[in-house]
Amino acid sequence: MNEPRPGVANTKEPARSVRTVRERQVVLLEGLASLAMQQRGVLATEDLSPLPDLLTQRQVLIDELVSLDAWCEAQPASSHTGCDALRARVREMATQVRTQDEADLRLMQQRMEAAKQELAELRGSTRALGAYAQAGPSDAMAQDIMG
Repeated sequence: MNEPRPGVANTKEPARSVRTVRERQVVLLEGLASLAMQQRGVLATEDLSPLPDLLTQRQVLIDELVSLDAWCEAQPASSHTGCDALRARVREMATQVRTQDEADLRLMQQRMEAAKQELAELRGSTRALGAYAQAGPSDAMAQDIMG
């Protein structure tokens, strides 16, 4: 009578164990670390076109990681027995990816600031060219000579 029946949940055995979920998290974090390295490579180039696809791939992994972590945290303490090392590894790997992401964010912010400065310099050059164009050739030469 204790045989599983189709369509009826077996409450004596969880569908997955904390250990298998933590092992899945390790696999996901390895994938996330790989994508983070690819992201770093893209950021080192001038062509950022692969970035949206990488970020989409990363988000899929992150969503699953968050879901699995919430599931693990909701499990009774007794089901975590023997998983401390695995949990520590998950946390360490997540910290490494986060550190890489923070460095990449700083790099992107620096690139944005450099682009802003370059645009500001171009605007200044454009204004100077506009002033020369409005003044006419002889006026512009006189301005250059007179200072």
